This record gives sequence, structure tokens and C-alpha cells, in this order.
Amino acid sequence: MIEKAKTGQQRGGTKHENRIVGNQWSEWKPTGNQDLDAIRQILKEALEGGQSSMDLLNQKVQELIESKQKDTEMIEQLKQKTEELSRLLKEEREINEKHRTTQTQKEMTEKEKEITELRKETAGLKEETEKLKQEVESLRTSLSKAAGEKLTDGNPTITDLSDPNRPQKLCEKFNSLYDNLWTDAFEHVYKDENNEKFASGRLVDIFRKCWEFCCECADHQMEILQEKFVRPEVITEEMNRQGLTQTFSKSELKMIKDARKAVAKHTLVNLTQFYWKTKAKQQEVLRPYVEACMEICWYAAINDPKLDFSFDPTKNKDDFRGYTKSGKFVDYLVWPAMYLHSDGPLLYKGVVQLRDSERERDQI
Repeated sequence: MIEKAKTGQQRGGTKHENRIVGNQWSEWKPTGNQDLDAIRQILKEALEGGQSSMDLLNQKVQELIESKQKDTEMIEQLKQKTEELSRLLKEEREINEKHRTTQTQKEMTEKEKEITELRKETAGLKEETEKLKQEVESLRTSLSKAAGEKLTDGNPTITDLSDPNRPQKLCEKFNSLYDNLWTDAFEHVYKDENNEKFASGRLVDIFRKCWEFCCECADHQMEILQEKFVRPEVITEEMNRQGLTQTFSKSELKMIKDARKAVAKHTLVNLTQFYWKTKAKQQEVLRPYVEACMEICWYAAINDPKLDFSFDPTKNKDDFRGYTKSGKFVDYLVWPAMYLHSDGPLLYKGVVQLRDSERERDQI
């Protein structure tokens, strides 16, 4: 029992207390009741020292538990704050995204407004430019008419820019006719003739007859116009026999010619219909080609002076170019040459098929 008490005292007391007990115990010698009381006192002190150590230990444990609870609470609070911070960051990102989207939409709306304004400005500028073009064209037309009244009467070197069928424009149409409708017509005729020379000759002959017909009509029309101006229908044959004069000045003749040009498109419609029904005698598939030939020939015939065409390549070899073959001699005519007027400057080179072998009266 004493040994247990000694061991318990050493285990439960402080280092200082254990040292005292150990010293007392080593010096103790039993001497009766007095010694028993001493033992009891020592045991009591040992138990009290152990109890103090247990209380201290419990206190430390309690402190650790409380500290642990505080740490747990802090961890929980930190977790909550972390979650709150994550939520706030997420909301901030969403707000920023919405702001960027809104800002982008706002910028796009502003850009669209700017584009709309620019388009309006562009449309306004185009409209203003078109008006200026019309004004310039009107001034040019007026100037051309004023100059034409004084200079263009019978003068081929002065071009009336107000005339949509002036020689340069007719030359462009003449070129287009050969490049397009002539090619289509040639394919149809070639199927029937099965010969390039005959097919080309037939198309050239159509153009020649249109030109001769238009020249005849233009001359006759001019005579009738002059007569009707000075000899109205009310004049009787008796008055005609009295020798009424029919003379016009250059300016008066020019007015008649200009009047004829002013209604030329209406005249052309009737003239073409009449020619197709009575003179052309061609297949319906060739109607576009015939009508194009009539248009060029009529405007060329009423030009002042009238234009001219050459169907004889032997007269001037430099006014014609080769067709599909090269050579020194003419085989046949493919397309006539065009001139500003009779014996005038060349506007468009004619086309001939050439060959190497010589034949009578075919050498260029």
C-alpha cells in the first residue's frame, strides 16, 4: 500500500512534490502510531497532488476542446465567407458580362446609326451628283445645239453631241451588229447554205439592200417635206401652174432636217415594218438582224451629210481587214467598210476573206 502510494504520488505530483516525497520516504523509519500518521499525511499529500494534476490536465483538455471548437467555428465562418466571396465573385462576373454585352450592343447600335447616317449622306451625294450630271448634260446639249445651228449644217467635221445617233454612235452600233447579230444570223444561214462564202454574201446583200432602200426613202422624204412646207394641200393645180417658187436658205433646210431627226424613231418603226413585209423576203429567224440593219442604215441616211458604206474591197485595200485566213488576194466580202461621208474618212474597217492564189480582178 505504501509502495502504491509512493508510486501514485510520484506519478501524480509535480516534480518538486515528488522529490520531497521521495526524500521523506527514503528517510522514514516506522516508529509506531506517529509513523502511521506520517504515512497517512504523505498519502494524503500524494493524493492531493495527483488530484491537482488531474484537475490541471482536465483544464488543459477543456481548453483544447474549447480551442478546437473555436477553430471549428472559425473554419465554418471562413467556409461561409469563402462561399459568400465565391457568390459575390460570380455575381460580379455576371454583372460585368451583362455590362459588356450591354456596352457592346450600345456600341453596335451607335455604329449602325453612324452607318445609316453615312448611307443617307452617300445617297444625298449620289442624288446631288446625278443632278449635277443632268445639269452639265443639259448645258452641253444647249451649247451643242447653239453651235450646231451655226456650224453643223452640212459640216461633217463638227459633231452635234446632243444627237444620240451621231456618226460615232452609229459606228459603235455598226461594230456591235457585226460582233453579235451578224454572228447569230450567220449560224442560221450557214445551216441552209453549208458554205461560208454564200452565207457571208447573203448577209452582206441584206445590209446592202437595207442601205439602198433607206437612202432612197430619205431622199424622197426630204423632197416631200420641202414641198409640203411651201405647197400645202390647199394649193390647187392652177396655182401650181402659175410657177410658185420653192427655195430654202441653209438655216431653213437645217430646221427641216432637224425636224426629221426629231421624229426619226417613229419613222423607223413604220419604215422597218413596211420593208419586212414587202422587201425583205427573209426567214423569221433573221428578223433581228434585218431590223438592226434598217436602224443603222436609216440614221446613216438622214445624217447631214449622210454616211457611206463600201461594198467593194478592191477600191481601197487599207480600209479592209482579214477574216479567218491570211493572203494577198480577196476571196469574198464579209462586212462593208463605214465612212463619215462619201469619199470621207474611215470610221470602221470592212472585213474580207483572203486567199493566197490569184484570180482575175481580185488582187488587192
